Amino acid sequence: MRNLYKKFQFINSILLPRVLTQACRDKFSSSYGSFDRNWWHYKIRDFSSIILQQGGYSLYCYFDNEDEININKSILNLIKASASFWNSQATKYGAFEEYYPWEKGYPPLAFSTLAIAKLVDLNVVKKDQVYSGIKVASLQLLKRFESKASNQQIAGLAALSIIKKFAPEIVNNRNFIEISTKSLNLQTEEGWFFEYEGPDLGYLSVTLDCLWDLFDATGDEKFLKSATRCLDFIYKLSSFGNKTSIGVLNSRNTDYITPYGIARFLTQSEKSIKDKALTVLINIFSDIDKKNHFIYAIDDRYLCHYIGHSFFRTTKLLKNLSKDEIDLIRFKKDIFFDKSGYFLLTSNKREYTSLVSSKKGGSLTINFNGKKCSDFGWILLKNNNVYVSNWWAKFWEIEIKSNFIKVEGFLTSHKETISSPIKHICLRILSFLFGEKVIPI
Repeated sequence: MRNLYKKFQFINSILLPRVLTQACRDKFSSSYGSFDRNWWHYKIRDFSSIILQQGGYSLYCYFDNEDEININKSILNLIKASASFWNSQATKYGAFEEYYPWEKGYPPLAFSTLAIAKLVDLNVVKKDQVYSGIKVASLQLLKRFESKASNQQIAGLAALSIIKKFAPEIVNNRNFIEISTKSLNLQTEEGWFFEYEGPDLGYLSVTLDCLWDLFDATGDEKFLKSATRCLDFIYKLSSFGNKTSIGVLNSRNTDYITPYGIARFLTQSEKSIKDKALTVLINIFSDIDKKNHFIYAIDDRYLCHYIGHSFFRTTKLLKNLSKDEIDLIRFKKDIFFDKSGYFLLTSNKREYTSLVSSKKGGSLTINFNGKKCSDFGWILLKNNNVYVSNWWAKFWEIEIKSNFIKVEGFLTSHKETISSPIKHICLRILSFLFGEKVIPI
C-alpha cells in the first residue's frame, strides 16, 4: 500500500500550487488572504466568495502531512490572513456570499466556518482574531437547518461542535444535542443522507469527512456509527468497478469522491471495516496518477473548497499502511436497494458488473471486462424546453423480476437559465432586501 501513499504525495504536490495561486499573497494589499482570484485579481466578480476561504485550512493540512509540521513563516502568515479576511467578510451585512452579494447562503456559512473553527482549535489562529465572525456564524447555524442537502447540514453541525469546545458561551450543549439528533435523522437505513430526495456518493463522502470531524470534536460514538453506515453504502456502490463516483446515477450528478473520511477507517481496530475502507480507496484512487482520473477535471475553485483539504489530510493516513494487514474484499452478489432504487448486478466471476439507478429513469452503467458503457436516458428538445428522463423523482414505478427491470414514469421538463445584466441587477436588489429568502426562488 506504500504505492498508494506515494501516489497521494504526487497528486498533492500538483494540487498545492493550484491552491496557492488562488490566494492574494500581497501582505500590503487590502485583499491579502482572499482566496477568490476572480475577485482580487481578475476583477470579474464584485465580491469575494467566502466559501473559498477554506483554502487557508487546506494549506495547513498540506504541511501537516509530515512527521512534524513545518510551515514557513510566509505560508503561516497567509493562513492567518485567510482567517482574518474571513472574519472581515463574515461580519458584513448580508454575509456568507458564494454566488452573489448579500446571499446569506448556507453552504458558504457552514463550510467556511468549519474551516476557520478548525484553525482556531488547532491553535493556528487566535480565537480573538476571528471571534466576532465566529459569533455571527454560530447564531446563524443555530437557527437555520438545511434538510435538502445533508452534507451542508452536517458540515454546519461539525462547525458548531468545534466552536462549542473553545466558545461554549456561544454554543450550548442542549441546542447542539437537539440539532445533532435532527441532523442524523437525515440518514436513511441504507446508510446514505438525503441530497435533494436521493443519495449522492460524492456529497456522501463530504458528509463522511464531516462526521469524522464531529467524532473528533465530541468523542460521541453515534457520529462514528453514522460514518460506518456511510462507508458501507459507498463500499457497496463503488464495488462494481467504476473507478470514480457514479456520476449521473447520483441524485446530483457528482463525479468525485473525497478520500479523507474513507481513509480514516484505516485507523480503526476492526479488520472488516478497515478492509472495506481500503477496498474503496483502491477501487477509486489506485489510478490517481493516470490522466483520466476525475481529480484532473476538478476546477481550482473546488480545490479551495472541501476537496483540497480532504486530499491533503488523507496522505498521512496512508503512510504506515502495510499490505499484509489488509485483505481486499469484493461484493459478489446482486442487491436491490429499496429506499434508493439502486440495483447492483454482478456476474459470478465478475466478468461484468452493472449499476441501475431506477429512480433516475433507469439510467445505468455497465462494466464488462474493464470496458464501460453507460445509458443516461432520453433527452427530447421541443421549442425552448428540454425534456429528460434522468431526473431523480418519486414518481418512477419499478418492477424487478429474475431477468428484467422495468422502470416506468414521465419525462421532466427543464429550461436553461441564461444570465444577463438585468437579471443580476434584480437579484442584487432582492438579495440586499430579503437575504436568504431569495434562495428558494
